[in-house]
Amino acid sequence: MNTMFLSSRLRRRARQRGVYAVEYAIVFPIFFLLIYGIISYGIIFALRLGMQTAAEDGARAGLRYCGTQLTCRTTAASTEALARMTWLKNATVTAKTCPIGVDCAVGTVPTCGSTLPTRCQIVVTVDYDYTAHPLAPPLPGLGLLLPTSVQGRASVLLVDGKVGGGSS
Repeated sequence: MNTMFLSSRLRRRARQRGVYAVEYAIVFPIFFLLIYGIISYGIIFALRLGMQTAAEDGARAGLRYCGTQLTCRTTAASTEALARMTWLKNATVTAKTCPIGVDCAVGTVPTCGSTLPTRCQIVVTVDYDYTAHPLAPPLPGLGLLLPTSVQGRASVLLVDGKVGGGSS
């Protein structure tokens, strides 16, 4: 009787022999995609944070340097932001000065004053084309969920009232 019980137990174990491999084969890809997604988005988040910090440092540099010359201030802002982004080779930095409430896409150097409607701002933008230069290679199908570009942007208000288009 005891041998009959033992043999039925062995038969049940023999039937269960490949179950662990099948379970692993089903569960592993799901966990791998989950972990890979967390790591990929963590890299993108760190990239975005570094770009935002570089843009903010560049905008602050535009307030500190060059006295009242707007072109010198935007150059200082751009140079500082670019210096903070040396770890990322394909990042582009743009610094522009424009009146408050106006799109900074216009390339003219504005004349700024001390009253609120005539005050200017320095806008520093750091861009990175993530599709062309991904930091982590995307998995097939996961690339659709990743951003095409990453941007950090900061602006500061020029409040000293002594700024103008040229040197004062």
